[in-house]
Amino acid sequence: MGRDKGLLPLRGDPMVSYVIDAMLGIVNEIVISVGKGQAPKYDEYAEIGFEVVEDRATGMGPMEGILCSLKASRGDYVLVSPCDTPFLKPGICELLLSKSRGKDGAVPVIRDKFEPVHGAFRRGDAMKAFDEAFAAGKRKPSSAYGALDLFFVDEAAIRTVDPDLESFWNLNTPEDLRLAEMKLTETHEKDQD
Repeated sequence: MGRDKGLLPLRGDPMVSYVIDAMLGIVNEIVISVGKGQAPKYDEYAEIGFEVVEDRATGMGPMEGILCSLKASRGDYVLVSPCDTPFLKPGICELLLSKSRGKDGAVPVIRDKFEPVHGAFRRGDAMKAFDEAFAAGKRKPSSAYGALDLFFVDEAAIRTVDPDLESFWNLNTPEDLRLAEMKLTETHEKDQD
């Protein structure tokens, strides 16, 4: 959309706030990964206690953000989700974390494809695998999966907590943003009845 999607307003709130709301009460800390030079725009989040980390370089793709988040986190397991998924369900967060226990992580698989920027990872093991893949010039998160003992959460399990797979709807275009606004307005109106 030509600018930082995390701060794009959606029904008056920055898009990243919807993802934070889905994770609050489930995780012990929130780390917000942003592009190089973007951290000052997230000062209000830093002021309330969230860690804001910048990519080390521009144009490195989502693996850079995941890697920076893993390095900044303190917990044993790290839940990862992109900022442009405002319909992320808390149940998805809980499912990924529960399936990651005893493994190096858990990754959703929908329509036989990995969801590229969603998952829960054991911090130390994942940091090593992502670091090695990144150093080898690989930029897709899935390029690190072969070095990890992951639980792949199938679509049937995912649909038990998110029947319409809304948690994985990335808003990438102005039309997506418009449709999300309409959906949130309809949901708000139904909640008011």
